Amino acid sequence: AAFAAAKQKLFVAYYRRALPRFLKVCELLAAGAIGALSGVNYRHMSLPPNVDPARIAWRVTAHDGGGGLFLDLGSHLLDFLDFCVGPLQDVHGSAAQAAADYAVEDTVAMTFRTATGVPGTAAWNFASPIPDDTLEFLGSAGRISLTVFTGDPVRLETARGVEQFDLPNPPHIAQ
Repeated sequence: AAFAAAKQKLFVAYYRRALPRFLKVCELLAAGAIGALSGVNYRHMSLPPNVDPARIAWRVTAHDGGGGLFLDLGSHLLDFLDFCVGPLQDVHGSAAQAAADYAVEDTVAMTFRTATGVPGTAAWNFASPIPDDTLEFLGSAGRISLTVFTGDPVRLETARGVEQFDLPNPPHIAQ
């Protein structure tokens, strides 16, 4: 309403749902490439981005960023899941400040069900020196895996073998 009143446009940066690699995942799921969907799992582990402190400060300041890096990064995964297998239901989670030296949560864990009732889990750990960014869709006949924040190929594993779909992100992504 504020943007409409000011005659300004409002943009939300949930563009992953329109990127070819994410659309490919939705296409594979809809086509039954892994059979009946039986589970969704996501893991994100990283240290806070190594950028200019002035640029990251809002993400790790409770007053400005609320829930820290989770609100900045986790929302992109949640938007994609909602787009592809959602809306998510029975969402439960917890968050804690486990290891970081700033005053916002650095670990978040959640469980959910897809729109069709398939259980899923997701976990974010922003205090880990071991990086991981893995989203898996498990099915009765295979698995689809991909990364959310890098342009690695989408991987389809079935009894027929492994097929990869190299669909790079546009060069301007996240700029």
